Amino acid sequence: MEKKVNHTDSSCGFGEDDDAGVEAMAAATSHIFHFVLNAAIELDLFSIIGGAGDGVPISTSDIVSRLPIRGREDEAAAALNSMLRSLASYSLLACSMSEVAPGGAFERRYRLTPSGKFFVRDASGSSLVKYQELGYQYSESLLVCQNLKDAVLGGGVLFERLNGKSFYEHVKCSNTGYAEAFHDAMRAHSVFILGKVLEKYHGFENLDSIVYVAGGDGTALEMIISKYPSIRGINFDLPEVIKTAPLSRGIEHIGGDMFVEVPKAEAILFKVKLDTKPI
Repeated sequence: MEKKVNHTDSSCGFGEDDDAGVEAMAAATSHIFHFVLNAAIELDLFSIIGGAGDGVPISTSDIVSRLPIRGREDEAAAALNSMLRSLASYSLLACSMSEVAPGGAFERRYRLTPSGKFFVRDASGSSLVKYQELGYQYSESLLVCQNLKDAVLGGGVLFERLNGKSFYEHVKCSNTGYAEAFHDAMRAHSVFILGKVLEKYHGFENLDSIVYVAGGDGTALEMIISKYPSIRGINFDLPEVIKTAPLSRGIEHIGGDMFVEVPKAEAILFKVKLDTKPI
């Protein structure tokens, strides 16, 4: 027997407007969630929970048994349960209560939500894990986030003021693995977005050619060509990016600068909006 847990129940005693108080408290402590999400990724919790089967809930003790823990399992389960409840409050997991034995105690069980599934690698090896890791692990990105008020008070391009160079110059010159992490994150994001686009959008059907600006290693463009093989694809990015791009049928890799010239094609695909004054 399972009983749904209502994570929007407000009973924390914030006065007459409990819902508003709970929402305010959630906002004030939201920074903690990023640490929880990063720990969940490092522990591979999304894959463990998803491995139980599509839509199949799994208990905290079952998850602990799949982790490399030797001793103090009860303490580990208590800490893990707090993390899982946090992930559920952000709708990455769904939580239900299951009766352990007739007339006995209940235990929480968790399953992946549609949102949580994006943190499990798909058939191409992509997930939003790389996108999360990019912002969490590299101090350059965190430095900008910690000084966002200066973007308002000081004007200009905050990243350049803090680092002495543009963001893209920083990526290009990085020797810390940041460039690789950045391109992995962009690839994961492209696959995530384009996969949804291809489910709903049919505007590629009558195209003869398309150029994907800032297409990275061409993975996203390959998704389009796989569905519409008659299209001639041009993957356009910086020379240092496309030099390691794998050969793919129907795709030509061209290096260059989009601010100077973009290869001609029947359609241009570019996934982000340029801002004249980026943070």
